[in-house]
Amino acid sequence: MSKRTTRRKVLAAGAGAFGYATLQAEPIRAAIPAVAAYQAEGSTWTPRLLNPDQGEVLATLCEHILPRTDTPGARDAAVHEFIDLELSLADGEEQLAALGGLDWIDRRAADLHGSPFLALDSERQVALLREISDEHDEHPPELVAGAAFFSDLKRRTLFAFYTSKVGRTEALGLPERVRVERFRGCQD
Repeated sequence: MSKRTTRRKVLAAGAGAFGYATLQAEPIRAAIPAVAAYQAEGSTWTPRLLNPDQGEVLATLCEHILPRTDTPGARDAAVHEFIDLELSLADGEEQLAALGGLDWIDRRAADLHGSPFLALDSERQVALLREISDEHDEHPPELVAGAAFFSDLKRRTLFAFYTSKVGRTEALGLPERVRVERFRGCQD
């Protein structure tokens, strides 16, 4: 493997630092043991907050954010399952924002292409997401809600991926038993 910096390496470093700070958020802290218990059950995923169609839209969005390359992608790490569980534990306002964002994605796909997001080919899905990505300094008013949702989803996806077993062991190459109980920051 080359030592050159890749997009995924930069995202991993940022997600790790951000992830430790984010562990202070109550829904995230509550979701971590719940996900571990859920994965230990070995059961198939049934969305807790989302309906199955929304769950598939979420999984597809997460996979576009962190696709499978030479390492696993978001779907491989069950990022969408973690996010659904995390949102099911969140307050009503946060849940409404997430559900509204998923609905916004489908409406935008229908407005642009006459089909829901999942019916679009991958190229059109990515084009829609690039339109609302934070690589733009400003968004037209009709895209602001979608851009805010997508920015939040990227944050959630990175956190869920790089704190998952797959993200830690296969993407970051950490030993399986590495566990951080507390982030103490710089000791200098």
